[in-house]
Amino acid sequence: MKYKTRFHRSRGICLFLLIFCTSLSSAWASPPVTNLNLNEPGWSLGLGFVSLAMPYKGAPRWSRFIPLFNVSTRDGFYLHGLTIGWHLWHPARDWTVDLVAEPEMMHYDGYMSPTFYGLSPRLASAMGGVDLVYRQPGFGVRTTALTDLLGRNQGQKVRATLFTRLTGDLPILPAIRFFVVPKAGIEWESGNLINYYFGIPQGEANARHPYYAPGSALNELIGVDGGLELGSHFTLVGALEYEWYGAAIRQSPLVGQTSGLSELIGLYFRFR
Repeated sequence: MKYKTRFHRSRGICLFLLIFCTSLSSAWASPPVTNLNLNEPGWSLGLGFVSLAMPYKGAPRWSRFIPLFNVSTRDGFYLHGLTIGWHLWHPARDWTVDLVAEPEMMHYDGYMSPTFYGLSPRLASAMGGVDLVYRQPGFGVRTTALTDLLGRNQGQKVRATLFTRLTGDLPILPAIRFFVVPKAGIEWESGNLINYYFGIPQGEANARHPYYAPGSALNELIGVDGGLELGSHFTLVGALEYEWYGAAIRQSPLVGQTSGLSELIGLYFRFR
């Protein structure tokens, strides 16, 4: 009975967080730059300022304040930044398999840029799937396979990332601990996803917007996350991610950039 109670409570927490993440995606969306893991148990809440690169012609950077979370439960559920997860399986000490959900960043409408006049809006969505992580003392490899949970872009993506985590004390201020997580990887995005956000269907094509039906794309990315523990309750965090877009994105008539930089800075408060 106790196990069933814990299961239903955990399922309720997961459902709440998934609904929360989904509601965020209709108002904004974010790439993995918002997946910040303090690697600490318990609850931390914070506020961050994110500035996302938008590859579309004439579209400004997407910048605003967002909430940040670092939540872990004994049942294996967690919320890192805006990424929801659940530790599903530990087949070996070095391996973990998680269920995850995260917002999808791409969206546009006619208010973003004159480029989109006459085109139907493309909506942000929520992506969910499986996260496979292999860890060694000096490095880790993360492979994430996601699919559209809301049926908006009806696409999939697979991301493979090599990372390491460095921790220590500041030489000049030993009381302040830090962590740095460099990472590099590739991300494959399916034809459905790319066509939804960067294609131009026959019914909307004209002289201004020529017909374009792209296939899948392979993007490259590098990034770094970091944090400073300011006492027992506060942690200052930051993240940078640079992405080179695949050919199917670059060749779209809607796109004016070949790459983009996304940034985030925030402050967490940890509850004891």
